[in-house]
Amino acid sequence: MRKTWAIARNLISESLRMKVAVGFLVLLTGILACLPLLMKGDGTLTGRVQTFLSYSLWSLAFILGILTIFVSCGSLAGEVENKHAFLTATKPVTRGQMMIGKWLGVALLDLVLLGIGGGMIFATVQYMRRLPGTHALDRFTLESEPNDTLDQVKAKERALAAITAKDALLSRWRRVADARRCDAPWSPGATLLAG
Repeated sequence: MRKTWAIARNLISESLRMKVAVGFLVLLTGILACLPLLMKGDGTLTGRVQTFLSYSLWSLAFILGILTIFVSCGSLAGEVENKHAFLTATKPVTRGQMMIGKWLGVALLDLVLLGIGGGMIFATVQYMRRLPGTHALDRFTLESEPNDTLDQVKAKERALAAITAKDALLSRWRRVADARRCDAPWSPGATLLAG
């Protein structure tokens, strides 16, 4: 088992020497830094966070997949090119130990970068959570808190009623959307002109 760990450590140090892992970490940091600025979602804070999570996790998986291919192929090709594979064949390391060691090294490298990327995504979501909402419902939350008094709950209910009142902005937009849906030819209330 010690030989397998030595091969895994060798692969990790080799990938850091080739600067492949560092380059992909810089690329991942750049992408995760730009995504919150580019993603708008549906206009609500929840939509922005969900869109950011979707795109950032997809980007993280894609970058780690490409990193795995580059490190694996680069390591094996480098050993054959520099004839290190022939030197290892004479040592008391079986081919299975060699492959498991290489796989373990790539997996550990991916695990470390996954932890770093996951930490950056978590920190960005925590930052986005504190941003002011632009949507009316983002500015108002009716979260039940254990320390809420009856007056605080009533105040929250009045605020929600004010937001969704008949002449409130949110209610007006809902009425416009409902009216447009009724005018659509596929809606049940629409009349088709014959002729």
